[in-house]
Amino acid sequence: MSRQAKIFIGLLLIGGVIYTILRSSFFTFWGDELFSLRYAGQPFGQFIIDYFKTPDDHPIGYYLILNLWQKIWQINYNNDWLYLAPSIVFYFMAAAFCAKKYLTVWAERWWFLALATVSSYFFIFAPMARYYSLTALATVVAFYYLWQWLKTEQRGDLVKGLGASVILCWADYVPGLIFFILMAALFCARPAARKKIFKRDLWLGLIIAALALVPSFYLYHVYIHQAGTGWVFSALTFGWRNVLKFLLGIGLAPYHLLIGEYAQPFISPLFYLALIGLVYLSIRQYQKYPAGHEKNDLKFYSLFALGYIILTSFLLVFVFGRYPLIVFARFMPAAGLILLVVLAKLCRPRRALLFLLAINLFVLVNNLQGKNFINATYFQPISRTLAVAQANNLPILTGADGQKWVGATDYLLDKHFSARTYHDQKDIKQRQYLYILEYYMDWIDQAAIEKSIVNQQNVRIISGGAYDNVSPATRNFLSKIGVQIAADKFHWYILEKK
Repeated sequence: MSRQAKIFIGLLLIGGVIYTILRSSFFTFWGDELFSLRYAGQPFGQFIIDYFKTPDDHPIGYYLILNLWQKIWQINYNNDWLYLAPSIVFYFMAAAFCAKKYLTVWAERWWFLALATVSSYFFIFAPMARYYSLTALATVVAFYYLWQWLKTEQRGDLVKGLGASVILCWADYVPGLIFFILMAALFCARPAARKKIFKRDLWLGLIIAALALVPSFYLYHVYIHQAGTGWVFSALTFGWRNVLKFLLGIGLAPYHLLIGEYAQPFISPLFYLALIGLVYLSIRQYQKYPAGHEKNDLKFYSLFALGYIILTSFLLVFVFGRYPLIVFARFMPAAGLILLVVLAKLCRPRRALLFLLAINLFVLVNNLQGKNFINATYFQPISRTLAVAQANNLPILTGADGQKWVGATDYLLDKHFSARTYHDQKDIKQRQYLYILEYYMDWIDQAAIEKSIVNQQNVRIISGGAYDNVSPATRNFLSKIGVQIAADKFHWYILEKK
């Protein structure tokens, strides 16, 4: 191993340690992460049974890894930062793979590592106790080897690419679907696709891919049937608001990927001016590349990243009915890594990358100083709900059904507000109590939920309220342009036993 390789690996390890320390100091877990922790904390046998009885809207792969990780380290409230470790490892493995396979010049690798480590976007999403880093790792590995197979027709590359793609399918549905659509498009663009032996390998690949996709999408079908949400593709709609959301998603993607969320407002116009310069410099450098495999690779890397962004926005808006302004970024870490690869190879002079590093560092430090991340939007509404309980001297019952870490409410009340909560009505002696639960109003009928509460707990509802985990500024902006009226997610009721 060369001296440069040893230094590179050492810096990767140091970067992982820094990520872990900073994340554990400045972050709490947010709602989706806490669903991961719920599965992780269950006994292994119960976790397997519960998952296949009532599947989550994501495959079992990442949850399985986290459950086994929890059993190894016996993670609890006091050391729950260890839940971040698998995602951080997956992220730096993805970064190391990109540096080794996609880049061949050490100067490009150093710039890529610097961008990947200082990136405010990756600092937010890569270490989360979710599947994001695992999907990024599986995607960049699968894309590299399948792209090599399309060029060289070596069956070993096909096997490696398919193996990574199977892991991807069992990590998350949306990135898996996006990946296979993009690879099908790239395959159709290759003249070698007409060869008989190549077609035979393709059919083998499609069969293996089906073995991964079909069971995982069947579980997703079971999930949406149990949740009563209806099959997502039945909601396919093309209205002007959805077109606007689709275009906004594409336009905001570079902002998300290159400097992250939660940047100060004055950064945005500055960034887009810089982005124009980066694109111009990259195009000029690309034109200078001599014709050959490397130039062809650069073209397809760029097409893959661009196609990933467009397809993600399309699926989220028109098929899954999601809001790309809010949830877009978490689906794109693989596109972000490929984009950094392209910038590391093309950006000349290097002062352009230095400017990008400076913006990321500024945004990152500013966010850390203000702790201005996703979780801050939970504290204010939960503290207000807690104030209602305290003002009326009411005990708190959560919708946890006896499970720890089922949602942000439980976790924050228990760990950060030190508020005693109950998970079973039978343990509450008072006649009146405050009940907190989480559900989406646009997915589930509120009247049906309230009727269920009254019948199951044998109570009457005195009063209630609701709040969302979307920041007020985001809600107001979306409401003004008519793109989204955010549905309430967190609800509380003052109940009285009959």
